[in-house]
Amino acid sequence: MYHYSGEAEDASIQVFAQDHGELTYNEGDNEKTASIQPKQRFFISTQPLFFEYQSYEMIIENESGKVLEFWHQSPLIRDKIKPLGRSGKLYTGVVNLAGEIGYSDFEILLDGKRNLNLTIEIFPTKISYRKDYNELMMDVTNEVYELAFDFIKRTYQGASLNQKQNKDATVFYSILRQLYDPFIQALDQLMLRPHHQLHKVSEVVPANKVKRTNRDTIKWLRKNQREITKKDSGYCINRALTVKKEITYDTMENRFVKFIVSTIRQRIQNVKNHYEKLARTADPALLDTLQGMIRGIDVRLYSDFLNRVGEFDSRTSMSLVFMMAPAYHSLYHYYLMLNQGLTLTGDLFHISTKDLPALYEYWCFIKLNAILKTKYELKAQNIIKVHKNRLFVTLKKGAESRVRYLNPRNGEELFLAYNPKSHALPTVTQKPDNVLTLKKKENGLTYKYIFDAKYRINTALPGSAYQQIYQNPGPQEDDINTMHRYRDAVVYETTGSHQYQQGMFGAYILFPYHNETEYLHHRFYKSIETVNIGGLPFLPSATNLVEKQLAELIDESAESAFERALLPIGIENKLKQVDFSHRDVLVGVVKDEKQLAANLSHCFYHIPQRSVAEKRFPIHTIALYQSISAFGKKESGICYYGEVVSYETIKREQITEIPSKQNVDEVYYKFTVREWLQLSTPIKPKEIGPLVNTYTNRYLLENATHVAELYIKTEEEYRLYYELKRITDISIQEQNSEVQGFLFGNNCVVIRDGKIHLFAEDGRELEFAVTEFRRRPREVMRGIGIMTKI
Repeated sequence: MYHYSGEAEDASIQVFAQDHGELTYNEGDNEKTASIQPKQRFFISTQPLFFEYQSYEMIIENESGKVLEFWHQSPLIRDKIKPLGRSGKLYTGVVNLAGEIGYSDFEILLDGKRNLNLTIEIFPTKISYRKDYNELMMDVTNEVYELAFDFIKRTYQGASLNQKQNKDATVFYSILRQLYDPFIQALDQLMLRPHHQLHKVSEVVPANKVKRTNRDTIKWLRKNQREITKKDSGYCINRALTVKKEITYDTMENRFVKFIVSTIRQRIQNVKNHYEKLARTADPALLDTLQGMIRGIDVRLYSDFLNRVGEFDSRTSMSLVFMMAPAYHSLYHYYLMLNQGLTLTGDLFHISTKDLPALYEYWCFIKLNAILKTKYELKAQNIIKVHKNRLFVTLKKGAESRVRYLNPRNGEELFLAYNPKSHALPTVTQKPDNVLTLKKKENGLTYKYIFDAKYRINTALPGSAYQQIYQNPGPQEDDINTMHRYRDAVVYETTGSHQYQQGMFGAYILFPYHNETEYLHHRFYKSIETVNIGGLPFLPSATNLVEKQLAELIDESAESAFERALLPIGIENKLKQVDFSHRDVLVGVVKDEKQLAANLSHCFYHIPQRSVAEKRFPIHTIALYQSISAFGKKESGICYYGEVVSYETIKREQITEIPSKQNVDEVYYKFTVREWLQLSTPIKPKEIGPLVNTYTNRYLLENATHVAELYIKTEEEYRLYYELKRITDISIQEQNSEVQGFLFGNNCVVIRDGKIHLFAEDGRELEFAVTEFRRRPREVMRGIGIMTKI
């Protein structure tokens, strides 16, 4: 049984016959008969009747007495229709057009002449033909050209591109046919609002017409004193130099526009001249097309606007106007494409556009990149390559394509790979489609997630086992099982050992389905929250859930990423739970540079006994805090720390490394440090640091970036702070080395009495249980984000 999951669409059947006849067909439950006129095409508009991967029996009865032949462009289908019985009047066979989407022609020949042509329209079963299919094609094409444009833009910034032109007239014309209209449209848009400048114009006019004078006017009068007449009451000026400002379009940008238009016009003329010289019968239609293009450019080239623009100097550097102004940007885009050429190699442009499974797989990778590119900075890609001044699209099934992005918010790198290189595994090589790799700064580990494209969907037919279990359409069960296999089977050998660790933290099916709201209740969507395996609907009209998932994976902290997986990489570190209540690191204030030099050179630190309570012992680590008042903002912070090997109680006068004549009898603790180590990144004070000694733990010391972070006392405070820190600018509200809350914008978050309290800037309050945050941190963060719009 077949169930069509797309939206309601109209299909068409076209019939062309040599002779008069009648056509009987069904429209719903009604049988209709139409009269066919000789040599006139007859159209029938109906509901979709023919679908991909469906078998249809075709029966043809020959009552003409002539020799009948059945023809189709595919020999596999052509050979399916054969005569049946001894009379030879009946032809029949089962036809399956597989994944060939769109129109398909069947022809009946009588005595070798075409008598009847039947054109049917094949619809996809999993997507909307009129909407999704066309958008799939447009997305793939547009994104590839955008990547090519970005590549050229970074590679060629000067105006010497005319020396790198593609000399092949045939290739140029094939590209020109696609880009001429948008090139002209961009030029017309540019001419409506061209770039202009104000320039000064000097003119000698009668004195009564002088409106503005400047130094140039005075200089002119000194050289032309004859224009000054002496009178009884003084002097009279007859004429003078005035300077006025006028708008000019003769700018460097517009000169380059004229150069672009002239270059393209000359190349079209060269193609026309080349074609006319060929030893073959000329095609008038082609010559008319080329001449029409030349006329269209001439109309604009000799317009008042460009006619007043001078010649372009190729030594001039590229202007930002071509990067920022939309019309100039588009014109430059098309010029680069026409001038450079784009070689469409690889499977992406060799496959039939009707091969939907392959097209959907390529589209998923292209669309994932398009989503990432809107938020993150594209740093490198190997989809577009250059060879001998030509661009090549290398996206190909079975070959790795890789795009690298930078997260501008936190400087983290992320990679999206299509057909990533398979690593040698102890068992069987695994080949997922798309793998997203994230590098988290907190622990330096990489987290990988699979987004596997499957052009398959279970439509949950009424009464089926799938419908009884899952209620609504969704991915196939065996595809979900494949995601389990990928997540568990893809392992990586640790550096310097023969031990393997899991590197995949999640795996998701991308499947063609348009109703995202309905799918929210599907088990395979909810499973993403529990085991990080499931399915996500993905079509041009349904990208919200995928965008949301990508944002969560990229924005979440390493802690949240860790909790998504069952046995992820770095589990040893996770199992060593940090005891935030154990404060065995003394953060000691250094008074001045003299004390710092003595502490570092003699490996010790001293502090009055009255400043350290007995309950603070044992102290295992000393960290030196260099205050802003003593060291300045640039040198302040915590740079050095060391392990305490021993300590003693002595009087101040016995600390000879730093002699003092004050408080010589006061009792001090003198801590001996094994060696002073330098933090890879100094811990800086945001405003002011600790005025007295404070205490923290080794984990915070090694992971903090600001001094206030050392005051965090619980795992919940630490986790909440770092989750917020990843997505917004946040500061710690502290008092007497105690965390009071977290501030971001005009919002405040406080942990108190086992609950997280959010006080939004608009006066609203939100409350979460700490236990809920431990269990479902991403849901709590989502609630905070929605309420505060971060």
